[in-house]
Amino acid sequence: DVAGRLKVFHDLKEGSVKSSLDYFAVTKLCLPIDTFIEQKFGKEKSQKLKEIMAQGNRIHAIVQNWLKRHKDYCGSEATLDGRLIGIPARGRVDGRINEIIIEIKSIKELPEKTKDIIEKYPQYIEQVAFYSVIDPLAPKENYLVFVTKEYPYTIKSFKLSVLNPEAIKNILKKRIYLLREILEGKKDPKILGKCRYCYEEDCSVKKEGKCSLFDLEPLECEIKDYVELVEDMNFSSEIENLKKKYGKDYKFYPAYYILCPRQYCLK
Repeated sequence: DVAGRLKVFHDLKEGSVKSSLDYFAVTKLCLPIDTFIEQKFGKEKSQKLKEIMAQGNRIHAIVQNWLKRHKDYCGSEATLDGRLIGIPARGRVDGRINEIIIEIKSIKELPEKTKDIIEKYPQYIEQVAFYSVIDPLAPKENYLVFVTKEYPYTIKSFKLSVLNPEAIKNILKKRIYLLREILEGKKDPKILGKCRYCYEEDCSVKKEGKCSLFDLEPLECEIKDYVELVEDMNFSSEIENLKKKYGKDYKFYPAYYILCPRQYCLK
């Protein structure tokens, strides 16, 4: 209703944030402090970050197009609703092969080892595992597919096996509880560390001197003991073969390189 929306606007303006949603997106739960900062301060993305995200979305679409050619492909962007099992969290998977969840992530450099993913990208591990435990099919084995942000879009795949779904569900429920408490001003946001995506030089909140979290450590991967993550070269080869057979020679250029072509050519 109008009154409710006005109250939310007033709370945002006064700095007291209350979630009006009856559920959270899984991606928001994997980035809880980023979500808090965004809702409390209305964090604006710099043009540089917008371009990075747009490029990532384009590469996402390219890899999805390859996966659609897989003989066991079952669809993209399927919605999962944890409320069906009493967990107020929702998500959309990038793709499915049979019951297996496929999550695509574009990054600058491919991870060398699984420990690199645990340390640098805990949110990606949590995202796939949280999807698995709210999925009615409850797949025990899923995939994280990393692809480089620049041509020729090299692939590296990791199989993520869920070892203890109940423990992961409990962590997900706890994350929902803590984020709600923080948004309602009942708990100190510092308990969840700094943003997992901390772009200090490009963060409008940091520049305005409103962030007191940037010098903290980010939240560690809380489910690392309840999953197994191993590189799967066979699955990477499957995608590479699909890429060779069906992939078009896509090559995207950031706007900056078009404006400054010499720098790109020298690179």
